[in-house]
Amino acid sequence: CPKLHNHTTLILREIDEKEPYCQEVKTMAVLCGACPRPYHYCTLCPNKDDTLIYPDKELPASFSHPFRNQVPTCQLYDTFLNSLYDIDPTCDTSRQFLQHYCGCSSLPAFQQQQQHQHNSNKCTMCPGTTDHV
Repeated sequence: CPKLHNHTTLILREIDEKEPYCQEVKTMAVLCGACPRPYHYCTLCPNKDDTLIYPDKELPASFSHPFRNQVPTCQLYDTFLNSLYDIDPTCDTSRQFLQHYCGCSSLPAFQQQQQHQHNSNKCTMCPGTTDHV
C-alpha cells in the first residue's frame, strides 16, 4: 500500500478513466486507506453501523475477481464494496448473496439468534420455556 501512490501516479496520467486498470487502482487506494470512500458508499450490510457476524469467513471463489483470484474474507469484501457507490449494481448483487452468508448484526435472523443465545444462559423454572427465575 505505501508504494501504491509512488508507483501509480505517473502511470495513471496515461490511462483513460474507463479502463479496468484505472478502477482496480482506485479500489486498491480505498482498500489501503489512501483515498476516502465515496460519499454514498456501498456496504455489505443494510445499515452502515452493522457489525459483520463472520468477518473472517472466506467467500465462494465466484467473488474473488476483484482480488486477482485470491479468495477474500467477508471483511475484505466489505472493504472492497466501500470503494463503490451504493447505486453500483455490484453493490446490490453482493448484498443479495452475501448478507446472510457473512451475517449482519441488524438482520432479524441474527438478532433472534443472539437473543436466543442470551436467553439460553439464564436459569429457567421450566426447561424449554422462557420463564426466567
